[in-house]
Amino acid sequence: MIITFKQRELEYRPIRSNHMRRMQQIQNSIVATLGQLGIRADDIDFVQGFALKKVPAQMNWYADGYFCHISCNKGNSLVDNFALILELLKQEVADVLAGALQEDEFYAKYEEDEDIYEQQRAARNYFGLESDHFDFDEVVRRYKEKSKQLHPDMPQGDVDKFKELNKYHKILKKELE
Repeated sequence: MIITFKQRELEYRPIRSNHMRRMQQIQNSIVATLGQLGIRADDIDFVQGFALKKVPAQMNWYADGYFCHISCNKGNSLVDNFALILELLKQEVADVLAGALQEDEFYAKYEEDEDIYEQQRAARNYFGLESDHFDFDEVVRRYKEKSKQLHPDMPQGDVDKFKELNKYHKILKKELE
């Protein structure tokens, strides 16, 4: 099955057995893939969880002064989500090594503030969602409702509140899409 993730077409094959072992293998492969760009294993941090649980895979890494973050919630389980991240990073790193993508451009794609988890929590709170809510369609629905109220062209609209709405929507869109 083909899944689109971060504007890339990725082959998705759900992992059916040995989930914990496979998750460790995938994480080791991610470390090796990023290692091709000179990123050390000590600079990579995986957000751990139970491999079979339907939660997003999240990881961070430091490189050349950048704090990079990626999350994926397209698969059926945590281990599937890490497998999709691995496939994406393999393609991206291959592009960097081939010269099709500059290393700084690669890092800039995934650059985030170091308090990204707090920003995501605040964005969910702003939209009235639970902290473990990962349905982007619901975020879009609530965004549209609020944007109708807060748009500067509306009678009770406010430019600052509308900018805040867009900021929180962008944070969740980057995480969940």
